[in-house]
Amino acid sequence: QTSSIFVKGDRHRLENNVVFNADWWAQKYGAIGAVMYGSPVGSSWVRPGENKNTILANNIADSILNVSGTFPYLSTNNIGDLGGDWWNREFRDPEHLDFRPIPGSACAKNRT
Repeated sequence: QTSSIFVKGDRHRLENNVVFNADWWAQKYGAIGAVMYGSPVGSSWVRPGENKNTILANNIADSILNVSGTFPYLSTNNIGDLGGDWWNREFRDPEHLDFRPIPGSACAKNRT
């Protein structure tokens, strides 16, 4: 079981992560989250332009939190919300830490 990755600020690099079978916090709030550029301002935890220059790339996770509906400009090739025990359909043997993609899986097709 994994926990979540959540960043706030700017100029972070969230690249090449796998977050699967996440704990209760990640299931409720998102397995990978970055306070997104353009998030509703007015909340005490949001500042204009946060993560405008953050790289969010090549991640696969139970879910990817997106408060604003707009990912950072430098977002590419992320997969989330595949449902169920998706990691068993995507990776050869994740229980034994073999995260090579199964041929034909979403992460193999996207080269995530």
